[in-house]
Amino acid sequence: MLILKRVISRKVAHGMYTFFTVLTELGTIAASVASQIDDTRLAVGGKAMQEATQVYNYVKTAAKTARRASNP
Repeated sequence: MLILKRVISRKVAHGMYTFFTVLTELGTIAASVASQIDDTRLAVGGKAMQEATQVYNYVKTAAKTARRASNP
């Protein structure tokens, strides 16, 4: 009976080690994906800021032009 307990105990320990290893790998993959998402989010935010600045500059130019046209 003692031998059977040791065999079962070793199998359980090996199973737990395998489970831990898989969870560690999944954690690494999840961290990598999160990092890539963050990089993409920052790039998109930067591009959105550039485009918003461009629109703002167009509006400023249009306002100056309209002001000049209304004051001959």
